[in-house]
Amino acid sequence: MLGHPFFSDLNLDDLMQKKITPTWIPEVKDKFDVSNFDSEVTNLSAKESLITESERLHIRNTVTPYIEDFDSLNTGAI
Repeated sequence: MLGHPFFSDLNLDDLMQKKITPTWIPEVKDKFDVSNFDSEVTNLSAKESLITESERLHIRNTVTPYIEDFDSLNTGAI
């Protein structure tokens, strides 16, 4: 990807050392500000999960036994 002509003038060392000033810095009012995102995206309704309840139960029943001993992972969220 970096071999693409679009990136030919990009100095990766300067980029990694944060010496390059961005050409545009978005104004952000607070951590909930979505004004820089297209309304096509921000007007979508929130969806709690992309999987069905039966898929969630299947994952819980098949995966949970393998991670029960990992307290930091066993939050009951699955």
